[in-house]
Amino acid sequence: MKTSIVRYTPEGRSVEKAIQLCDGLSAFKPGSKVLIKPNCVFPGSPKKKPKGTVTNAAIVAELIEVLKDAGAGPITIGEGTIVIKELETSTNGCFKWAGFSEVADKYGVTLQDFNEGPYRKFDFEGHNIKVAEAVFDTDFFVDVPVLKTHTQTRISLGVKNLKGCLSPTSRKMFHEQDLEGFISLLSKEINVDLCIIDGIYGLQKGPFGEDATALNLVIAGRDVIATDMVGAEVMGINYQEVTHLRKLAELSGHPFDLGSLEIVGEPLENVRHPLEWWYPWTDELLSVYKITGLTIQNPGTVFCSGCTITVFAGLRNFLKTNAGKDFSGAEICFGDAVAEAESNPVVLLGKCPMAANKDRNDAMSVKGCPVGISDVVNGLTEALC
Repeated sequence: MKTSIVRYTPEGRSVEKAIQLCDGLSAFKPGSKVLIKPNCVFPGSPKKKPKGTVTNAAIVAELIEVLKDAGAGPITIGEGTIVIKELETSTNGCFKWAGFSEVADKYGVTLQDFNEGPYRKFDFEGHNIKVAEAVFDTDFFVDVPVLKTHTQTRISLGVKNLKGCLSPTSRKMFHEQDLEGFISLLSKEINVDLCIIDGIYGLQKGPFGEDATALNLVIAGRDVIATDMVGAEVMGINYQEVTHLRKLAELSGHPFDLGSLEIVGEPLENVRHPLEWWYPWTDELLSVYKITGLTIQNPGTVFCSGCTITVFAGLRNFLKTNAGKDFSGAEICFGDAVAEAESNPVVLLGKCPMAANKDRNDAMSVKGCPVGISDVVNGLTEALC
């Protein structure tokens, strides 16, 4: 199968060209029921337009035009956004912010919130995993991730994007058990007919933030593993070091050699733009607010997306309020970080560090899954100030 790389221009029918070059609709039949899965993981500020964190609505709009021209039947855009009650986030709210609500109205397609089910159940190594039934109740599944890095998985492209098809509790389970291993198991269960990577921007230090660079690319292919391999290399990331891709290739017997791929369109070497995937955001926060003496370890892959958002926001607010202070001896733990024996006081933010530090009876625990932003601020203030 071919993987295509095309330069994106708003009026250049770039998505159509990318699909044509990779024979993306060769298995498509007129009248097919279509499901499009963009990355619409979390809404940003209503004052700012999306830029690299979610799939660009223009890519999906052109995709819908191509599908309709090919005689598509009912088309649905589906996603399960991270829900933070304190921030009143929802899938429909993210659809609106990202521009998908407008696209749906314009083209007469349906929007579906995967957080509401129904689900099909699977057993992943003894754990009950729920996947949106809509993924299986379709004739043609189009996976449309955005070109971005991820501090836990190096890349967040087509295979990783499928995690948004899970129920909220199953997404947490992935982090609690084996994030990249379970991602590979999930991808084996979902048949991706076409993967289109939105490379209008490339986001480094992802999966959130604003460190995006205009790359103006579209990458497409019928083989999601191959498409992700190419996407990783475009970002200057060695695909062989992406654990979930390697595991999926092993599970499916897929060749894991870039040299075996047929890449058409733009030469890979002409579009490669190295992006940083590792983001020591806790160190950066401590540096920005000139905080000394405070220990914060890497939270690991147990640290789920919900807590990533709430802990970051709460910690930032606390450190900003206490800028320039010294907290010698103190440690804050989240994810599966185990506090140093000599640390005192110790604050555990959320369910996961409470489990990892269950013998630390002297620690202060801030409960929640995810932990609340205001609870983080109040807990840290009580324990450290």
